[in-house]
Amino acid sequence: MSLSDAARHLCQRVVASDLKRIRILFSQHKQQSNLIDFDDMIAMAVRLLEENARIRRKVHKHNQHIHVDEFQDLTSIQVKL
Repeated sequence: MSLSDAARHLCQRVVASDLKRIRILFSQHKQQSNLIDFDDMIAMAVRLLEENARIRRKVHKHNQHIHVDEFQDLTSIQVKL
């Protein structure tokens, strides 16, 4: 492994570690402040539709088709929704 490869690998590990810590701190802050973000709203909607057949049928009845712009930019949870 060359020096530049080793440096790149180290930077990637540091960035990944920092991002993980930031995600944890952000999650704790949201919970302590009783806040939700857009990803939380999507996850809550998915959970509601998965767990409640009556609501799922009602939503499906009124929304049989949707238009999605920039499908390639969706996350897996957005696709599931």
